[in-house]
Amino acid sequence: MSTNAFILVAALFVVFYSCHKDDSPSPPHASLTVRFKDASDHYDAVYLNIQKIWTRTSSGSGTLQSTTEPLNISSIKKDTVIAQGNVPTGKVQEIILELANEGNEVWTAGTRHPLKIDKDKYIDVKMAIDAEIGISQINTLFLDFDVLKSIARTTDGQFVLNPVVEGVLMRNANGATSLTYDEE
Repeated sequence: MSTNAFILVAALFVVFYSCHKDDSPSPPHASLTVRFKDASDHYDAVYLNIQKIWTRTSSGSGTLQSTTEPLNISSIKKDTVIAQGNVPTGKVQEIILELANEGNEVWTAGTRHPLKIDKDKYIDVKMAIDAEIGISQINTLFLDFDVLKSIARTTDGQFVLNPVVEGVLMRNANGATSLTYDEE
């Protein structure tokens, strides 16, 4: 009977410790506001249906939900907030925009054209190497979408998206974050 008791105790030990909650501390989080900017008037309208913004820092990963419907990036003349929330602090390793499968389109001469997404629905944002999301600071990520480099028209008349997006992260402890764009 002692062998059976030992097996029962060992089994209970395994079940108890395999089902316990992970007590490791979560990484510190900080507020991040994501703003979008493009001043191109090459097309009548360019709509991007951004669903989520994925972040990966040296201390963890986070996701922000987009706060906009399909966004006409050709009509933005000042920076527009597209997402806001908390993400892990630390050195930025990756920022990715996730597009919806529908709602991405180009308008030219009053005609709507679906915007074919060349690779997949994820857009890698080019970031400075030293970008860091700081705790107890106002963190604002400015995304600059280069329409002329990002959209190509094929010989059969389709419009293809191969996005070029650069990100600049601004941090400020006293709330005076600013970045200006030249208006045309």
